[in-house]
Amino acid sequence: MVIPKIIPSELSGLEKTGLIGSRQANTNIRGTYCGLGDGAMLIERDCLELDELIEEFDITPADIREKVGKGELCLSVRLVARPVEFFTWEENIDGLACRVPWARDVYTGVVDLHAGAAFDLVSQGSATVWEVIMPNSEYAQIQTEAGLQLTWHDALVRVENIIPMVGQGTAVGEEYCDIPFDYRHFQYRDVSYAFSYTQAKVLRFMYEEYCRGTIQVHHLRLLDSVGTACTRVGSLFSRHTNWRDLLYAVPRRRGYYMLDPNFSEWLERVQS
Repeated sequence: MVIPKIIPSELSGLEKTGLIGSRQANTNIRGTYCGLGDGAMLIERDCLELDELIEEFDITPADIREKVGKGELCLSVRLVARPVEFFTWEENIDGLACRVPWARDVYTGVVDLHAGAAFDLVSQGSATVWEVIMPNSEYAQIQTEAGLQLTWHDALVRVENIIPMVGQGTAVGEEYCDIPFDYRHFQYRDVSYAFSYTQAKVLRFMYEEYCRGTIQVHHLRLLDSVGTACTRVGSLFSRHTNWRDLLYAVPRRRGYYMLDPNFSEWLERVQS
C-alpha cells in the first residue's frame, strides 16, 4: 500500500498557503511513505505528476491548461538514460542567435519543457519534443530520430513550482493559513493517513463542529461546506479503504455523519 505525503520544499511558502500546519513542518522534500506505522520507508521525490496535483490540490485539468498557457506553471519530464547533446545559444557577429553544442552524453534527471511543448502536452494529451531546458538553464537536444514522445502521464511539476501554482490569496491559501494540525497527512493508531485537500477539509469541518458541540452533521451540509461536486460522502472518499475508521454514518439517523469519538479525542490532545 503506497500512501503519498507532501513535505514542503519551501516551508514558509507552504505554511502561508496553509497546505500544512506549523507543528509538522520540519523537512524540505516531497516524499512517499511505503508501508504503515513507524516502520514506513520514505521515498524522496522532487516532482508530482499532474494527476497527483489534481487530487492533492483539488484543481481541474482546465486549471492546469490555463496556468500553463499563461506561463504560470512550468512542466518538467524525467529523462532516464537518454542520449542528448548539450548546447547554448550565442550571438554571432551579425547579432543573430546561433546554436553552440558543447558536449554529448547519456543523461538521467528532470528537465523542463518549453512553454509551447508544455501547452501542447496538456491541451492535446501528447507532444513530441527534441529540445529541453536543463536545470542550469542551458539546453539539450534529444539524440534520437523520433525525439521524445510524451503523454499527459509523463508531465511533472517540480515541488518548488507548486507554490506559485496554488499561490497566496487563493482558496487553498486562505482557508488553511493558521491551522496547527495537518489534516492532509498524519499517523493515527499506527496507520498513516493521506487525504486530498477537499477530503482534509471534511475532517477539519467535522472537528470544528465537534468543538462547537455539534457531533452529528448532515451529509448535505458537510459536502456543501467544502464545496465539492460529490453528492455522497462515500464518493468523496472512494479511493480510501479506511476513512470510515475516522468518519462514519450515524446508525439509525439517515444522512448524518460523525467523527469516531476516539479520533475526536485524539485530535483534541494533539491540538491542545
